[in-house]
Amino acid sequence: MKILDEKRKIEQIPIYDSDGRIEYYKIPNYTVKKEFLSINERKFLKELIKAIRILNDKYKTRNIYIQISTQVAINRIIDINNRRLPDLYEEIRNKSIDFVLYNINNGQILTCIELDDSSHENNKRKQRDILLDKMLKESVNIIHYKAKNEYTENEILNILLKEVV
Repeated sequence: MKILDEKRKIEQIPIYDSDGRIEYYKIPNYTVKKEFLSINERKFLKELIKAIRILNDKYKTRNIYIQISTQVAINRIIDINNRRLPDLYEEIRNKSIDFVLYNINNGQILTCIELDDSSHENNKRKQRDILLDKMLKESVNIIHYKAKNEYTENEILNILLKEVV
């Protein structure tokens, strides 16, 4: 039996026989992604955390304490009211928002932030963004922030002061 030399991106796990020889390779169904957040998202998050610290200090007397969640599934933000239309669930399935800011004292969502990188320029992604804006516009503010190489705490703070509290 000849083993084919395949160049796979997925790590193969050797399975050994009773003599200690490799009998076959198992390819796992799931692997952990190498990056949870993109480089741009990590850079943005570092500055966002600094800006949130300032806001939390500023609003501590108003019972507002802002927390950040990343890569939040849309179905954690909105509920589907009409369960008889399964297509509604399909519209939000596998979609997420980059950052959600919420008041940890009462659980209220303050704003959602979508970091718009080059992937947001293709038509499918544009349609997704339009759909999300439409779904969220009635109850949750969504900020689209143009991705770039560097961010500053002050620029993010200024946006949050206008848009959040």
